Amino acid sequence: MIRKLFILSFYIFMTSALFAQRNSREYVTLNYVHLPGKLIYDEIKTYSYSVHYAGVRNPFTADEMIQKFAALTSYTVNNDNPDLRISYSMGVFSNTNLETVTGSETKEVNGKKEKYPVYSYRYTAQYPMTVTATSTKNGIVLFQNATGTKDANIYITTSSFKSMSELNKSWSGNSGRMISDAMAKQVTDFITGVNSVLKNSFDFYPVTERQTLFSLKRTDIANEFNGHVEKVIAILKNMTPDESVTIYKNKLKDEIAYFESLQDKFNKADKKEKVLYTSVNFNLAAVYYCIDDFDKAQQYLNRLSDVKEDESDKKLLTKNIKAWQGLLAKHLLDSRHLDYNPVTDFRLAGKDYKSDALSVAETAIKNMDTESATDLVVYSDGTEATGKVVFFEQTAEYKLALPEKPDEPTVLTPEKVT
Repeated sequence: MIRKLFILSFYIFMTSALFAQRNSREYVTLNYVHLPGKLIYDEIKTYSYSVHYAGVRNPFTADEMIQKFAALTSYTVNNDNPDLRISYSMGVFSNTNLETVTGSETKEVNGKKEKYPVYSYRYTAQYPMTVTATSTKNGIVLFQNATGTKDANIYITTSSFKSMSELNKSWSGNSGRMISDAMAKQVTDFITGVNSVLKNSFDFYPVTERQTLFSLKRTDIANEFNGHVEKVIAILKNMTPDESVTIYKNKLKDEIAYFESLQDKFNKADKKEKVLYTSVNFNLAAVYYCIDDFDKAQQYLNRLSDVKEDESDKKLLTKNIKAWQGLLAKHLLDSRHLDYNPVTDFRLAGKDYKSDALSVAETAIKNMDTESATDLVVYSDGTEATGKVVFFEQTAEYKLALPEKPDEPTVLTPEKVT
């Protein structure tokens, strides 16, 4: 009898687990405009690329470098008088080392296994590279990235040979090509990575992202619920980076209303309903995230803060929401879907934004008001002026900015000022 009761209890438990509510992940591909981490387009509109080789080993010509790695797309190329000069500098080889590596291989002779020595070369060298983006307007280095100075970035191991003479012959005939190939790979990997950071820092460009939505299983509302999920995916996949999100808010109105009707229907404290509660509120957060209403998206995620379900998805969406809220605030935008180029069509004039292209001194002048412009300067001819005295680190000069002429600061020298 006890055995039968145990089997019956186990069967009931397994049946309950088998048919418990579950969810699964669906995905929608979003298309929008990448917003840069730095705001420099108030001052920077044009750029140029230049390549400088200090040594004779050049894996790419300057033209090949520019064609292969040039990154920025929302700025205009101007090689004669750019606002931003991006320079690639390649140094000479240093810390070169050719090391003989002795190993062994086994071969069978007359039914016996015998070991014999083999030789190879391990070649290492440092090939320094630096990428610098400098404003030609004020000399500020807006971006810089360089290879490490300690570890080798050219690393070659040859094939093994039975004798040193064979190894030296192979090295003599092939080392130039091997080093050149290794350099080309190192340059490509380094510059590709650097240009990705450069674009992320400064550029506007279309990107895609995959966002999770949850569908349901083993519940009586699964078919209806999943139908609305499919509709959301079908609508959002057609949204382009330059379309207004207002259009899609209207298209998603019925789907949002459906999910909102369920937001409080399920008990998050109930083990059987916790998945349903999470799926509904997460989908609402995800939909609002997709249409750039990040505050509303965060509100629905907050409803899940004490629910231990689908933690990785919630953490990722929370991280993305926070990042986009910061970027929209930085660029004074209300959407990441743009039908214009903010670089060439600048719309921040007269607004309170923080420029990353200005020096500390220039920022101080920009933020100057009558209350802060109280520095008194007495000139050698007896005249006086009141404004804000700032130090320009790039030129090692003190300048006086007047409230009525903030864009025309004058240099202060010992000859002019008493």
